[in-house]
Amino acid sequence: MKGLVVVILLSLAVAGTGCVRQLRHDPALAASSAQKFVELLAVKGDVNGAYEMTDPASRHGRSAADLGKSVSSVPIGKLDDVAATEFQPVPGQPAIDIFLKGHNTDGKTIHFAVRVNGTADDGYAPASMAVAFEPFPASSMRRSLQ
Repeated sequence: MKGLVVVILLSLAVAGTGCVRQLRHDPALAASSAQKFVELLAVKGDVNGAYEMTDPASRHGRSAADLGKSVSSVPIGKLDDVAATEFQPVPGQPAIDIFLKGHNTDGKTIHFAVRVNGTADDGYAPASMAVAFEPFPASSMRRSLQ
């Protein structure tokens, strides 16, 4: 009986070390979340709605008002449209970077990179955003959403 207990415990220990959660991503679902976030912020001006979408773990004590101040400090103007164009999984993390392009009312192209935390099974929530007036540097890991 003692030998059987040892075998069961060893089996459980080995099985436990092999249970690494596979990260299953859905780039289209992640892109949809990122695009809605940027649309709320930069097209509709709905800071509260965008804030409610964010990953609570990424807020670090910041409020919707803080998000609004951050967004208003970047002179992007009012966007007419925005579209997700590319994605890049974050290796080993439940996150994807989504790259988007928008056009403001002055006809200028604005580039966004939104990191969304989550997986295909759990859904995605925006965690951070970067804004640029030039395309973000290329990466061999980046893929088109088209």
